[in-house]
Amino acid sequence: MYGFDRSTSLIQSRAFSFSDDSANFALPFSPSQTLVPPDFKDDSNHILFESFGSAVDLSKLRHIQSGWYIKPFQSGRIPLSDPYPLIWRSCEAMRDWFAGLSPNLSPQVRDFFELKLLYSYIYILAASPRMPFVAPFAQSLIFEHCIRYVEKMTSHAIERVKTAPLSFYDAMRLYVTGRLFIEVVQGNEDRLPSGIISDPPHVPIDSTPPPPALHTL
Repeated sequence: MYGFDRSTSLIQSRAFSFSDDSANFALPFSPSQTLVPPDFKDDSNHILFESFGSAVDLSKLRHIQSGWYIKPFQSGRIPLSDPYPLIWRSCEAMRDWFAGLSPNLSPQVRDFFELKLLYSYIYILAASPRMPFVAPFAQSLIFEHCIRYVEKMTSHAIERVKTAPLSFYDAMRLYVTGRLFIEVVQGNEDRLPSGIISDPPHVPIDSTPPPPALHTL
């Protein structure tokens, strides 16, 4: 069986542990407001001082994550007969979210959001209670996204020496990413490094967008 017990990390890495309806309330601020105090001395490298718009963007991603997390992880143990329409739709929603981010975001915040996106791709594609087996094409996607995640995190960690330290949750995500990378490589030592790509899982053409392409977000 492809996959491993990620129960020790689910609490730290899942989106919401309560219903979306219970969190349906108005934002307590305007997205255009700034977090910078009036008497703050300019520090353009500090990732923490951005407009509230970044918080709204993160909230939108969490809402998407919450939507796809429930069905494969919190709605039973019987395997889904066809999980990939849900997975491709969710990947497309997250890809559209990232493409819709403001071009005025600082490079540090954009990197922060890209790391969130990559980890979300890895997590939804990996084995789950209702998807115990992962298609070879999805294994290739996990392989590619894990490599890119680690590359981005390494660069981001060096930059964050000037901005904010890495957190416990960053360490947990790195741990899960490393475990999933090892898991997907085991038994595929020849296929994955060689770049041999299997066909995507068959899904009804009219019911779902195409699967995400390799080497792209």
